[in-house]
Formats: sequence, structure tokens, C-alpha cells
Amino acid sequence: MGSYGTVRFRVFADGVEIADTGKMYNSTATKALSLTTTGAERLDIPVDNSGDNSDRDHADLADARPVCGDGAAGAAFYTPPATLPAGPGKLVRTEPSQFWVTPLKVVPVDAAVTRMMYTSSDRNDTQIPVTGQLVVPNKARTGTGPRPLVAYAVGTRGLADNCAPSRLSDGGGLEYENIFIAGLLSRGYAIVVTDYRGLGTPGVHTYMSREVRGRAVLDSVRAALAVPNTGLTTSTPIAITGYSQGGGAAASAAEIASSYAPELTIAGVATGGVPGDLLATADKLDGTLTVGFMGYAVAGVGEGSYGIDINSFLNAKGRA
Repeated sequence: MGSYGTVRFRVFADGVEIADTGKMYNSTATKALSLTTTGAERLDIPVDNSGDNSDRDHADLADARPVCGDGAAGAAFYTPPATLPAGPGKLVRTEPSQFWVTPLKVVPVDAAVTRMMYTSSDRNDTQIPVTGQLVVPNKARTGTGPRPLVAYAVGTRGLADNCAPSRLSDGGGLEYENIFIAGLLSRGYAIVVTDYRGLGTPGVHTYMSREVRGRAVLDSVRAALAVPNTGLTTSTPIAITGYSQGGGAAASAAEIASSYAPELTIAGVATGGVPGDLLATADKLDGTLTVGFMGYAVAGVGEGSYGIDINSFLNAKGRA
């Protein structure tokens, strides 16, 4: 790259952005990226050399030198390996990610963002893979003491894999709670967001399954503390928060933390809109435009958590 020029390389795996060099300046600018891309069907490396108002020589695609290795990225990241590491909250894999506050990738955050897969367990203590995203601001925190970590449990998204918060945050800024998370990031708090079981990873999303959601939240904290070079440690103060589905997940995490994850330093929990009585909630949803949420719960608790074939309880209209 010529003197006074600028360039920015971005890497996409199956349409999901997995790396961004940021803008690099002057002829000495170099940057090495270590990425996991095994399993991805397509890699794209767009080059942005605009924005410096000069006619100097810029870098081009020939200056990007990919070297192949092992791993998984893009859509393949969400396919778990055949064998998981033993124990809850263990990292399975990580990769660089992006966190966008608004749609169309207009407002990014100045932070180190990591997509991660980690281990958790279901209501039968069977080990399961879960994915999520860790966001650590580059700015110092507001206040004194070590940087806190907030486990942010998101509300209802749906049941499809592409509803996973880590996909929505990275894939175009479509995660609607990121604007609230951005407020916490602006204060210098680190944030970890679980995708819960079955959003992104195989299986039915265990929507409204109390303990499975709580475990996914607590294990996301364990995994986040294990991500290297974040400044987070086992003594990091932890807060848990969420609203609606996330409120239920945060409340569950608070209830089981002392027995399931006693080593975590949990300073406080804030929840809202908690659907605590599911039968009462179902009565309120029945016959309304939001009755679909009840369908999510039937699928998430019945099929996703208890393995019940719910089709045997439905008539033709219900199955449709």
C-alpha cells in the first residue's frame, strides 16, 4: 500500500462476517488474522480502499495472503463436533465476530467481539452445545474496580436457527436488543449473550424450559471467563439481566446459581416481564394475536425439553 493510502480487508464465511482488519494506514500497515473456516462453503474477502481522499496506491486482493488450517466458521460454526469437552461452561470453539447496533451495519461498537460455542446441560444433565457472543469494549469502564461482566438474556426471537442472537448481531445488525446492550457497553461493561439451546445449534429451542435456560446463561458466563486476552478473570463481578423470555432465563439463573455455578461471583440480578406462571400466561395469550408465543412454549417445553411428540395432541388445524 502506498504512503498516505488506506485499506480495509473484511472476511466473510457463507455470508457471515468473521473478521475485519479495520482501516489500515500508510505503506507499513500489515495485520495478521487467525480465522477458523473449515466447513464453510464460500469465503469472500472484499477490499475497501476508499475514504482517504487520495490517489495514492492502495492494497488490493493480491495483498491478502490466505493460509489454510483447521476449524469451523460461518454457518459451519454452529455445527458441534462429535465430541464435546467434559464439564459445563467449557469452550468448544471461538471465532472473531461483529456486533452491530443498528440494521444495515450502520453503527458498530468499538469492542473485541467473540462468537463462542460452549458446553451446557439439559434438564436430564445430558451435555449439550450452546453458542453465544462475548463483547468486551475497548474503552475503560465507568467507575472503579475491575470491569464487570453482564450476562444479558434476550427475549423472544423465535425457534429458527437464524433467530440466534449471535447470528442477528453479526449478520446485519438485526438483533433488536442490541441498542439496550450498547448502553451497557458505553459504560465499559463486558457483555455475554447466550443463544440458548437450539437457536443455531441442533435440536428444538427449549423456549420457556426454566432450568435449561438458566444453565445456558450461567454456562455462558463460565465460557466467557475462559476466553483468552479479555481481561476477565474468575474474580470478575457478574450481573445477570433479561426481560420477557430473558427475564425468565435470568430469574432461573439466579435461582440455581448457588448450586449449579457456586464459583461465580454474582453481584446482582435484574429481571422484568417474567412469565412465571405459564398456565396463566397461556390463558392470556389464547385467542390473541400473540398466541404464537404459546406455540413456541409448547414446542420448547414439550418437544425440546421433555421429548414429547406434540403432534399426537394436535388436530389438523393445530398441526398446520
